[in-house]
Amino acid sequence: MADLNNKENQNPSEINFQHLSEELFKLHNELRKNPQSFIEKLSQAETYFKDRIFRYPSEIPIETYEGPKAIKNAIEFLQNQNPVKELIYSESLSKAAFDHANDIGKQGLHSHESSNGALLNERIEQYTEWDGAIAESLQFCYKTPENIIMSLIIDDGSKEKHQRQNLFSEEFQYVGIGCAKHKTFKLCTVFNYAKNLYQIGEEPPEIIEYDQNYLQNKMSEKDPNPFQIDDPYAPDNTIGVKIVKIKKNFGDGEHNITRKIFSLEDGKKHIIDYEEREAVDEKV
Repeated sequence: MADLNNKENQNPSEINFQHLSEELFKLHNELRKNPQSFIEKLSQAETYFKDRIFRYPSEIPIETYEGPKAIKNAIEFLQNQNPVKELIYSESLSKAAFDHANDIGKQGLHSHESSNGALLNERIEQYTEWDGAIAESLQFCYKTPENIIMSLIIDDGSKEKHQRQNLFSEEFQYVGIGCAKHKTFKLCTVFNYAKNLYQIGEEPPEIIEYDQNYLQNKMSEKDPNPFQIDDPYAPDNTIGVKIVKIKKNFGDGEHNITRKIFSLEDGKKHIIDYEEREAVDEKV
């Protein structure tokens, strides 16, 4: 889709990206509260089509994948979409979103994979822990909140309309937004979504399994190893452990993660995650 407002001709270097992301967050929640609020805007955009070419006055013509039928489909969708709960703004998700926007923007990429091969879950886990599900939406070119959101609703060229689904998904509770310059498309906006978030090093909000008998009792002061634990990942100064089962949905589908949270004598936590009995991550 193309720009719908002349004021969008401003140079990306003149855009306040922080302000843009804040306005996008507000508009995103307004759309969730009132899905029909964008129908009139979409109807106006439909008038600027000629076949599959979007031709706004004084703007460069843009060839779309689906043409006007994509807007008709979006309008029909909004007419039948019920309001959904507002999302909570996440600073951590926004940092991860900005990192990706800045990275692919400098490289001129158009991908959910970072230039170094990192995936969404890896970017998010630099700033926060999560469980349940995460998702990401990418939008390029547009510089005003209305046009960016409208492009995600239309989701031109996508059969599954994943970006539209992300806008209205009731599975997610949190969203983070990051904007940056793009080498090819001038501007890139990234939306990161998550179901549950908690700080790095904290226990997940729901402990599914807690094994109180995991450790043997203290033997005697003469015993060189008074705490006996049958676990290759347990530090020597372990005094307790909680076992957590976490379901994570990312990348190629659902992953069943086991997390062991070892309590240490010095008050610290030693946390290890593994899938299918093979350690995949370690944090202290």
